[in-house]
Amino acid sequence: MIFSFGYLISALAISGIAAYFSVVGLATIFPGAIGAVIIMGGVLEIGKIITAIWLHRNWKTAPLLIRSYLCFAVFTLMGITSMGIFGFLSKAHIEHQVTTEKTQALAAQVENKISREKDYIARQKEYIENLESRTSESASDIRVDIDQENARIADITEQMNKDIAFEQGRIDAANKKIAEMKAELAELEGKTGGLFSNKKKKVEELKALQKEPLESLASEIATYNKNITDFRSEAQAAIKKIEDKKDAFRQKTEVKGESLAPEIEEHNRNIAAAYNKIDDLEKEKFNYQDNAKNLEAEVGPVKYVAELIADLTGVEFDISQAVRIVIVILIFVFDPLAILLVIAANISIAKHFPQHTKELKSLQSEVDKLDSLKLELNEKNDEITKEKERLASEEHALSKEEKRIEKDLRMAGEVLLALKTDIDNQTQKKEDINKDILAAKNSLKELKSNADKAKSDLSQQEQEIKAKAKAMANKTQKLKEDKAAAIKAEAKINAITASTESQQKEYQSKIDGLQETIDELMASKLNIKEEKLQLEKERDAIKADIKIQRDLISSLEKTYKKASKTGGIKDAFSNYDLYEVVTNMEDGNKLLSIKDSRERVHQFIIPTMYAKVTHEYFHRVVESLESISDPDDLPHEYAIEIAKYIRGPRPKYKCLT
Repeated sequence: MIFSFGYLISALAISGIAAYFSVVGLATIFPGAIGAVIIMGGVLEIGKIITAIWLHRNWKTAPLLIRSYLCFAVFTLMGITSMGIFGFLSKAHIEHQVTTEKTQALAAQVENKISREKDYIARQKEYIENLESRTSESASDIRVDIDQENARIADITEQMNKDIAFEQGRIDAANKKIAEMKAELAELEGKTGGLFSNKKKKVEELKALQKEPLESLASEIATYNKNITDFRSEAQAAIKKIEDKKDAFRQKTEVKGESLAPEIEEHNRNIAAAYNKIDDLEKEKFNYQDNAKNLEAEVGPVKYVAELIADLTGVEFDISQAVRIVIVILIFVFDPLAILLVIAANISIAKHFPQHTKELKSLQSEVDKLDSLKLELNEKNDEITKEKERLASEEHALSKEEKRIEKDLRMAGEVLLALKTDIDNQTQKKEDINKDILAAKNSLKELKSNADKAKSDLSQQEQEIKAKAKAMANKTQKLKEDKAAAIKAEAKINAITASTESQQKEYQSKIDGLQETIDELMASKLNIKEEKLQLEKERDAIKADIKIQRDLISSLEKTYKKASKTGGIKDAFSNYDLYEVVTNMEDGNKLLSIKDSRERVHQFIIPTMYAKVTHEYFHRVVESLESISDPDDLPHEYAIEIAKYIRGPRPKYKCLT
């Protein structure tokens, strides 16, 4: 008993899960009317199970047409359930695949952000290099100017040294001349003179002679020294100007470097911030890649299934094809197993409740036997009727055959009598013509041969007639035996009929018991009719409520029209408890206005090409737009949301805040 209920629970669990998968899958396939599809799928699943049980319990008694249609309906519903399961499982795989692709796309987006940050860092470094190059170029230019000034200083110093060396050479030449003069004077003074020597006079004369040249040379030396002093002072003055200019160049370089330092520091701060962003983006990218790898790991077994199929068949399969193969395998064992387990549980439970079941089965078997006996009786009556007709026809044919045989016998007797008469006549003639025998010997031989031949023919015909008569007698005897057997069979049939009538009386008593059961069922049927009448009354009450609701809607529409004449759409929403307003425009388009929870009115101008599109899509769009606070972002978000439901030109949109 426990196992029977286990079978039932298992069957109902599998059937319920299959029904859930099927209904969700069908709702996925037909998203425009999810509620209606769920109700339809649930009712069909329950009807399928009940139909399968009814077919199992009433297979022998149900008419062929009903059995055929119900079998067709069960198999068709199994196909619909399998289709819904396929839709549900494929939706799960597609959602997982979309999540994986979305994660990979987010990782790629983060990678693009990292690339942009790296490009930004490269640009900031380029800006710094440009600033530094500008600073270095300025410093280089100033260094060039300073080098040029140093070169000028070197040139001035070299020129001064050359001028001083020239003047010093002139001074040295003058000093040499002075030294020569002094040496000549010293030599003259160093010579010894005699008593009558005029040495002193010569010395005086020489001094007097040397005085003017010495003074001239001294004056030239003084001039030369003055020139050297002037050269030095002029060179120092020029060098001082150049040094001042160099100091100005150095001061200009320091000022420019100090002015570019804040800008370079700002670029360095931007680079540091970009590196921090890259670190954050790398962490985010790692999270996305980790999620993507986890999602790929979830479909890892499917990859191995695809590889196994490829190894076995030699044909390469991608993940989607392998998933489809697995789904097909599942749907081939899912719903059929549920149906068969329900039937098996029904069989097992029926074995544990045998009281009424056995009686019903015995009654049903007795009724089946009675029906079979009736059929056999009818068949036997038909056979007896046919046999009687056949015997009557054979008897008629035998009577005709007897009459014909008697006629043939009479004809044969007449022929034999005629032949005997002819033989007697021939004998008489033979005796008469004995005298002419010698003369007509040849004629007699011929006549004799003809007579012998006729005799043999007559004897042969006589034997054939006798054999035919014997065969007819045998056939007549056989017909008589068949007739006797038919009479015995008829007696036996009459006995069987009598026995059958007694059995019919017993069956009639059992049928009376069944009639009582039928009366009880009829009473139950009357109760069901009363419940049906009660349900019809409830249905009428619901119809009355629906009529009241329709009148209320009509009143609201009239109120809205009145409000639309006296005020705007927003006033109608604010003055009346409305959430949706539809206005037919002059150009054939529709103006759909929907109020959200923020008291904002979203308006959609729906072209005639989308006249049959359900308003549920626009309500979903409004639910998605409720989270958007900034009105400027609403058109962009609307374009994203409406693309999920409408392909092609988008209906115009505006928001009344």
